[in-house]
Amino acid sequence: MDEAIYCQIRVKGHLSGQWDNWFGGLTIENQPTGEAVLVGFVPDQSALHGILSRIHDFGLKLIALSCSETLRDYKRISFRANAPETGAKSENSGSCKFTDP
Repeated sequence: MDEAIYCQIRVKGHLSGQWDNWFGGLTIENQPTGEAVLVGFVPDQSALHGILSRIHDFGLKLIALSCSETLRDYKRISFRANAPETGAKSENSGSCKFTDP
């Protein structure tokens, strides 16, 4: 059975708060770097897939995705803007970063 996972999804551009409902109730945090970060718990992998599909459907550019089964694990491995990659991962977490070729 799938359990809720904590996710941070970074997209290019700023989003207004009225987009919250389109992204499964994730909180939108606009960054000074011109990016928006969607953060919060996602019920399961299927719901995450739906959110990523909406990002694609709306033409938003996905920059990074980081998820963990627990908030505690997530805080240990979360990415930060302009922070160097450490490659640290826990058994219950995963992350990937998307860049232009």
